[in-house]
Amino acid sequence: MNKKSHFLLLSSLALMALSSCGGGQAPGSSSESSVESDPDDGKTVSVFVLSGQSNMEGSTFYDNGHDYLRAAGEALEVDVEPAFEGIEGVQTSFYGYYPYQGWGQDAWKNITPHCSNTESPLDGKFEATKVGMGNRDDLMGPEVGLSLGLKDHRKNSRPIFFIKCAFSGSGFTSQNPTWKTHEQGTDDQLFDRLLLYTHNNLGLIEGMGYKPVIKGFLWHQGESDANNDSAATGYLDNLRHLVGEFREEFKDYAVEGNGDNINFVDALIYDGTRLTYGSVDKLNDSKLAFAEEGDHNFCINTSMKREGGLQLQIGGGSQNSDVEGCFNIYHYITKDMLRLGLAYADVVLENGMLD
Repeated sequence: MNKKSHFLLLSSLALMALSSCGGGQAPGSSSESSVESDPDDGKTVSVFVLSGQSNMEGSTFYDNGHDYLRAAGEALEVDVEPAFEGIEGVQTSFYGYYPYQGWGQDAWKNITPHCSNTESPLDGKFEATKVGMGNRDDLMGPEVGLSLGLKDHRKNSRPIFFIKCAFSGSGFTSQNPTWKTHEQGTDDQLFDRLLLYTHNNLGLIEGMGYKPVIKGFLWHQGESDANNDSAATGYLDNLRHLVGEFREEFKDYAVEGNGDNINFVDALIYDGTRLTYGSVDKLNDSKLAFAEEGDHNFCINTSMKREGGLQLQIGGGSQNSDVEGCFNIYHYITKDMLRLGLAYADVVLENGMLD
């Protein structure tokens, strides 16, 4: 079955009817992205780069006095205890913050991030994946569900590595900093920070004696660009630049040395009624259009209203509120942040990205 046609990726969980919106190969079929350049060298490891804005950085409570994550795990019949203990087989290096604060052209560069390497943040540091790797120690992002979904699928007991570099509130139409890229006339902004952090962490993996292969670039962003038609319709071109330049930059770390083999896995942004973005449908249409442009492009249908959508819910409360585990207004409730991570894992597994 070709993923250019509309179909459901069936999860092992009945509650996880994941709708794939991208190209690629059906489960069980062959794909270039599933071929290791040297599968038997004992050194090759799978790497996933996670980026975007606050729902990727992680602004969802895992506890906050309510034991949210354990309750979510019970409801979804997922054992979440490893996420509290630390999942040794899935290592994460993380870095992120809200960059739109302070005064001056370069103020955003001097903000202290929430990160795994507190002494030298941009150098990175890998740790067993666990709760608390979000925007603050009491918050989590999709890395929790993603790691739970992948931990039992490692090859030859080698670790899987996540490199997470995400910035709350960030957008392509935002200024200083923006996600716009070199080909769009922008230097020394968020894209360069992502490239630097990714290179530094690939170096750490190589220093461990492994050969890192970037199997996926996982993205969750768009809320900051969804409030006017121009930004929403221009989002397609922005994705083309972002992903194209990322693939070119890291082609030496791709399967067969071909950057086009780096899978891009996106997700629709919230389109329900707890919070409305004026041009959300057009922006999500842009995401779906990009997913159709290549066999290594995918988009998770998180929609509250589109056919087959996972109906991932946000809190939609007030500033600094806690609604079902959603910190603030714009972020997924705990159960659905867990589901988002599991949905990313489903795309990875169903398309042979760990093979």
